[in-house]
Amino acid sequence: MTNTVTANVMAISSSLTTLLIITIFITTLLIITIFITILLIITIFIKILIIINISLTTLLIITIFITTILSIIVIFITILIFVNIFITILLIIAIFTEIPILINNFITFLLIIAIFITILLIIANFITILLIIAIFITIPESLHHYQPHLYPCPHPHDRTSSSLEYSSSKSSSYSPPSSSSSSSSPSLS
Repeated sequence: MTNTVTANVMAISSSLTTLLIITIFITTLLIITIFITILLIITIFIKILIIINISLTTLLIITIFITTILSIIVIFITILIFVNIFITILLIIAIFTEIPILINNFITFLLIIAIFITILLIIANFITILLIIAIFITIPESLHHYQPHLYPCPHPHDRTSSSLEYSSSKSSSYSPPSSSSSSSSPSLS
């Protein structure tokens, strides 16, 4: 009987250690996800500032929006941490109870969920990094399309030459009165 209880406690402790390691890994991934998400938000914000002439009101609205998103992420992570602590306490208490089979099944279920969350976080990080790269690639094109005055003119003397052409055409179209028109006037004899 004692050997069975010891074996069950050892198995539960091993499963609990594995779950805690995966929980730490998930927490690290969440921190990386927050960092990459902040980078993505900053990148989009820079792109918006480049594309449009933003007003102070719009800037305030975007700032409130970004702050709200970050607050939701922080609240979500806080809830996850508290849930992990609660589950860990329940598992520690359950080690000393008489239902080791149910505990093992519960830990296995938690491990499956943790692995699934880890895979989702890795995919989300990969997609977010691709989005950041794509936005950084399109920023110079947006600059050239929406604010061409930031780039030097390829032919800086075009404006001068066009004005010279205009003045020469204007002077050629104007002709002074000829002498024949003056001779046609009646003479006094």
